[in-house]
Amino acid sequence: MCNWQIQSHSSLFLVTDDDKLASEEGMMLLIAAIMKSICEKTACWLIEAVVPIHFIDLNHEEDRKRDMERKILVTPGECCLHIIDPHSSLMNHIDGAEKVVRVMQLMIECAKILGVPIVASTQYKKGLGPYVEQVQNLVDTYDIPCQDKLEFSAYKNGDTVDMMKRVAGDVSTVILTGVETHICIYQSAAALLEMGLQPWIVADGVSSRKRESHILGLQRLQALGAVVGPAEMIIYELLGKAGTPQFKQILPHIISFDKKEQSDK
Repeated sequence: MCNWQIQSHSSLFLVTDDDKLASEEGMMLLIAAIMKSICEKTACWLIEAVVPIHFIDLNHEEDRKRDMERKILVTPGECCLHIIDPHSSLMNHIDGAEKVVRVMQLMIECAKILGVPIVASTQYKKGLGPYVEQVQNLVDTYDIPCQDKLEFSAYKNGDTVDMMKRVAGDVSTVILTGVETHICIYQSAAALLEMGLQPWIVADGVSSRKRESHILGLQRLQALGAVVGPAEMIIYELLGKAGTPQFKQILPHIISFDKKEQSDK
């Protein structure tokens, strides 16, 4: 058995249980075959110069373990939460704005309990004004650092990158919530991928003025390689198990969120 795997956008893996392919000679033969195929269809270029190729032999225990480690779930110590642009003047025009705001509140509360660093961005605050009150209150209460920007991509703003590195340190995953899905969320996620980081999009915690733009934005994000899922998915992923002090603190927030959801139906 042999298959290729791409991890983020920077590494290419050959996963095999074939001893011949796992050998150095087999590797070179395989690369030569790939190169021949490429040269017959397109201009010749050197694979190793584009992405590092890692050969993983599933017959070897260490390689099997390494292969599994690449699929590990996200933990609180390797991620941060980024709140993007929930200005009151903008949220007034966002599809499903009330739910998006509630999800942002839930994500902030849960991140604080789990010890996940939080940063925030505003988009030309002088023109768009303050955040919605519910989110602004939490930003003030927890003293969450917030950086203004003109760029639609938060991570094309140097001060925002510096803020994230200062607050969150060496993280591998950035959880995004805010607006708009097809503009600032999309461009911020794309920049994170370019930086070698994994964007995790809270699907019910982002939206756009038009629902169609939101849906198409999520589809594009998934195609790029961003992880997309609801708030509960990432919250329970970060918790890992029930019965912990963090679980007991977070559970009331989830119950309260669910009750508000039901009352809206």
